[in-house]
Amino acid sequence: MKKRISRLLTVAMVVSSIFTYPGFAQEKETITIIHTNDTHANVSDNGKDIIGFARLASYVENLRKSQDVLFVDAGDMFQGLPFANLEKGHSVVPVANLAGYDAMVPGNHEFDFGADNLMEIHKKINFPMLSANIYKDGKQVFPSYIVKEIDGVKVGIFGITTPETEFKTHPDNIVGYEFKDMIANAEKSVKDLKEKEDVDVVVMLAHLGLYEGDYTSDKVAEAVDGIDVIIDGHSHTSLPEGLMAGDTLIASANTALKNVGKVEITLENGEVTDKKASLLGYSDFAASEPKAEIVAAIADVSAAQDAVLSKVVGKTSAVLNGERSSARTGETNLGQLATNAMIDLTGADVAITNGGGIRASIAAGDITMKDLVTVFPFGNTVMVKEIKGSDLVAALAHGTGDYPAEKGAFPHVAGMTFTLNAGTEPAKRITDVKINGQAIDMDMTYSVVTNDFMAAGGDGYTMFKPYPVVKEYNTLMDTLLSYIAEEGEVKGEFQTRMNVNNIGELRYFAESRGFKVVFDAGTKAVSLMKTDAETGAGSKIQLKVNDGAYTAVDADSNIASEFKYVPSIKDGKTVLDIKELNSVIEALNKAA
Repeated sequence: MKKRISRLLTVAMVVSSIFTYPGFAQEKETITIIHTNDTHANVSDNGKDIIGFARLASYVENLRKSQDVLFVDAGDMFQGLPFANLEKGHSVVPVANLAGYDAMVPGNHEFDFGADNLMEIHKKINFPMLSANIYKDGKQVFPSYIVKEIDGVKVGIFGITTPETEFKTHPDNIVGYEFKDMIANAEKSVKDLKEKEDVDVVVMLAHLGLYEGDYTSDKVAEAVDGIDVIIDGHSHTSLPEGLMAGDTLIASANTALKNVGKVEITLENGEVTDKKASLLGYSDFAASEPKAEIVAAIADVSAAQDAVLSKVVGKTSAVLNGERSSARTGETNLGQLATNAMIDLTGADVAITNGGGIRASIAAGDITMKDLVTVFPFGNTVMVKEIKGSDLVAALAHGTGDYPAEKGAFPHVAGMTFTLNAGTEPAKRITDVKINGQAIDMDMTYSVVTNDFMAAGGDGYTMFKPYPVVKEYNTLMDTLLSYIAEEGEVKGEFQTRMNVNNIGELRYFAESRGFKVVFDAGTKAVSLMKTDAETGAGSKIQLKVNDGAYTAVDADSNIASEFKYVPSIKDGKTVLDIKELNSVIEALNKAA
């Protein structure tokens, strides 16, 4: 045996010397990762911009004939459109199984129909769910990782699910579950993959997201060494060329299968030497013949559901706005319609619901059951609690805390008005609160109707949780359905219930970087003036007026530049929309 080992070592040394000799090229290998995230049951090709699973599966199958391919998903696959929600995600299972995935990480919305339901789905799918940080009663629920060997290259894939799940789904859905520290569990997974499995490449499937909240993928990348690539989901972020965080490439592919991500990892002699990310769009799949088995599976489910979903329940003369970027940053007519319906049903003093629970818009014309199920897919019930005035104000301060950035907790209200002092500390953020036209009494209790998710402390509304439920009603979807059916036709009217009286966030960024901000309340014009002659020298300030194009303006070092624009006009009323000033904030950061 020892002689045999000696001979093998001799051969290995000879082979090694041949391939390290300058006259011979080093061995190269490329691993391609095709990835999706936040598909939210958008299983069908819509002929325009949603790729659908049938073409995607065909594309991956063809790619695998000539390349070494991994096919993975970063969560929120089994919830979203009525296709999934009417059957608690189980209708997506045969489609996903036929698609040919290698692995996925469960997202927070995988828990929306209850953890027990998710475990049923987990048993049915033919690919692993990976998550290193989900525990129940002290025991890990899913495998942390898998190892895939492709042409001699060992790729370790592990998963991390957002700890936000603890307040992003209804507490009853996750009783006994813990979503543990993302960094500590990522470190352990990387260590195990490197030391126990001796992998060449480490890939993290993350349902964490970017730019929002405390639990983001870039924070893991910066804190944990050894992760080559993070395939990310949760924030619906599009990264056309990926994002480098330290030595880690982060890739994310939008939402709803409007894009599919592609990552190419190059290795030389077992070492990663290059990695790049790109996004594929609808046109990239035009040549891929839809996989017949998936088309048939979707058709079978859709045929059974169509009779229910196609029923017309009312009409709207205007578009009812429930777009993510709108409902999570400000008031919309759909949010107001829903909260009006909540008060109409219950007779409560105040209604409040979170923008993150509004999942879609409704086009002008007929309103169908499918529209309503799509807008409110979670099955949340309507509850009334008696809540103290001071806690109502605290709730508003919490929900508007990230304004003008997106926040799922953004409060849509009825029965009340208030002023938001954007960019200020919580104690000063909310003023001039009126309930049914009367100034709020901080010590008085008010009847407040909300959804059961928020009533239980979801989305960070912990101030609501201690109050007992006075009365419980049907679902939020059914509440809106009854209201629309009674009205017959809704007009999509809008009235300002939240007034924004300053530009605190912009002022904060500006003053810390040598600029002065002046807001003319009469003309709604914003002036941005330099207070330091050296500030921003040679830089460009990007300005955008309403829906016009961005304009680059020189920040001259010798002249106090003054830039003005008139904000967007919404619902016939000129308002200051801080969100439209994000380009200026970004420019100020660059000019620092």
